[in-house]
Amino acid sequence: MKTSKNQAVMPINVAAMIDENDPVFKMAEIPEKSDYRKLHSSYRRRWRKIDPEVMFSIVVYADMRGIFSSRAIEEACKTDIRFMWLLQYEPAPDHTTTARSLEKT
Repeated sequence: MKTSKNQAVMPINVAAMIDENDPVFKMAEIPEKSDYRKLHSSYRRRWRKIDPEVMFSIVVYADMRGIFSSRAIEEACKTDIRFMWLLQYEPAPDHTTTARSLEKT
């Protein structure tokens, strides 16, 4: 297996790289204050690739940033540290998962 210095895995504190006044931190407070029973009931447990509360936060934050397409949200989740922080170090959802979530919200 070939490796390079660019493949080193180092734990990073993503939150430290985000401006402390960024609205993404307010997005993290929403699940603590909301009732998600209806949202959870709309997801089939075995099809769930990502926590519905996290997906809801991603979709709302994307909307706040002017990102509306499922493919653009997928790309933001892979490249923007604010979306990575919302994902809580979970893999980025693909555009199909994002599109399904957009339909439910």
